[in-house]
Amino acid sequence: MSAVATSPDLLEQALAGRLMATIATQQGDQRREWKVRLLRAEAHEQGIWAQPTAASYAKSNPPEIGSEIEVAFHLGHTRTCFQSVLLKHDKHFWLNEQIMLEAVMLQWPQQIQDGERRRHPRYASTDDSRVFAKVWVTGGGAFGVDIPARLRDMSLGGAGFIAPLRHELRGVRAGEPIRIEVNQLGREIEIPAYFTEHTAVVGNNTFKFGVRFENDPAKIKPEVRQAIEDIVADLARREEMRAKARAKA
Repeated sequence: MSAVATSPDLLEQALAGRLMATIATQQGDQRREWKVRLLRAEAHEQGIWAQPTAASYAKSNPPEIGSEIEVAFHLGHTRTCFQSVLLKHDKHFWLNEQIMLEAVMLQWPQQIQDGERRRHPRYASTDDSRVFAKVWVTGGGAFGVDIPARLRDMSLGGAGFIAPLRHELRGVRAGEPIRIEVNQLGREIEIPAYFTEHTAVVGNNTFKFGVRFENDPAKIKPEVRQAIEDIVADLARREEMRAKARAKA
């Protein structure tokens, strides 16, 4: 991950599009996250206004004023992040003359980090995709735990999931093996994979995690690899259709 001098372009694009972002704090080995929507810059205060998206934000023990936080958002398939400080919390922020909402102000960053560019682009899985999944932990301290999960996105190399938060999953470590069962329109495939990251999402009692698919040809069947390619191609097609629909709106 390479740090570059702050260019307003990335943030301006994110603010202009009012993109979703994640703000996170790290206390020891506990990482906590909140989803926000980027709103606008506040030039005279050198800050950025963002709207917490969870209705329970104020009750979720959010970061205190002055807390150091990490902010991350996605432009295309690239994750962009920066270190910031929580400057203000305003429950009665006027976005315009008609709209008042809860908002937080984040310090404008000194530098931006161009996060990982995934080897394979990921495509979102929406309700119309009809893709369902279940995950089994096959190693480590949570061995044997099965997780009914919702597929968030998928690529040829891995996938992201959301599942109900369970205590035994907090100890799962990156690199531990898992088995994924994906069901699309009645077709079931089992994919060997490994945890890459996981985070408890504050406010909705869920567990967000990413996985890397096994890429050793000796450990993954050709028909499973073909099924992954078929699902990703379908998700990519659906995303392209949604983009065209938004462009016409």
